[in-house]
Amino acid sequence: MSHALRPAARLLAAAIAVILSGIAGTSAANAACAAAISDFGPTPVITYDPFEGILRTVDVTVRFVNGGADPCTLAVAVGSRTPGALRQFTHGADSLAYRVKAPGGAEFLNDLTAPMGAVFLEGGVGKQASLTFRVEVPAGLIAPTGSYDDLLTVRAYDVTAAPVRLGLDRTAAGVAVIPARAQVNLAGASGGFGGTFGLDRIDFGILQVGETRNAFVQVRATSPVTITVSSANRGLLRHDVLKEQVGGVAYALSLDGQPAALAGGPYALDRSPPITLDGISYPLALRITGPLAGLPAGVYKDTLTVDVVPR
Repeated sequence: MSHALRPAARLLAAAIAVILSGIAGTSAANAACAAAISDFGPTPVITYDPFEGILRTVDVTVRFVNGGADPCTLAVAVGSRTPGALRQFTHGADSLAYRVKAPGGAEFLNDLTAPMGAVFLEGGVGKQASLTFRVEVPAGLIAPTGSYDDLLTVRAYDVTAAPVRLGLDRTAAGVAVIPARAQVNLAGASGGFGGTFGLDRIDFGILQVGETRNAFVQVRATSPVTITVSSANRGLLRHDVLKEQVGGVAYALSLDGQPAALAGGPYALDRSPPITLDGISYPLALRITGPLAGLPAGVYKDTLTVDVVPR
């Protein structure tokens, strides 16, 4: 914040007329500022994907116009719908925290009596100046899908000397949109999303009826999801070379304790994972059911595809 103060030497002048002139000059300059906010924008709209893991920002420019002959130094205060509290975009009972930063990176207090930033406005009717602040949603947050909003209020101040409020406040609705997003990972153990060893292969070794293998389908999402499991061979392990020339090895699959019949095509399961960055691990179990008799030796394979779609 920049303050233009009268030099002390002027107040110490010998003539009483000079002393009076100095006092009147300070008051008049402060009172003579006739600036006001002409407009500000764009209306802040932030699309925030929690799983990108990056800061999202939008810059908002406040434009001032001078309605008088005198110059002044201007600053702004930026408030929210709930002054003094943590700034939050809200959607019903859900919320997403955000910050407002002044030029240079200092954070605005959520207080309409605390101006920050400083811009010089030249004297003269119609002279213009602008000040840009930044609205940002930090990385590492998550909330359910939806359109969140808060009411931003901008108040102008003349800070040439002591801060003096100018003109009328301006308000606009700030918006943060969280899209419907879902991610899936196949892991060898239960745990936070991506935090355990990922799997791209489940090996039964020497095939035996009743042999089982377990894995986990890790899911994180901003909404309820549909998990779909599909089998390239519709629930059969096929000979790697002979393919369909010989019989396949049947296996049974269950997801989150629910048997999945793959012979008829993809199997779908609806779930509502917790809205967290860690998500949840759904157990996946596979068991060889056979028969194995009469099958030629070799490697038998199938390809499972797990898709997760928000709903």
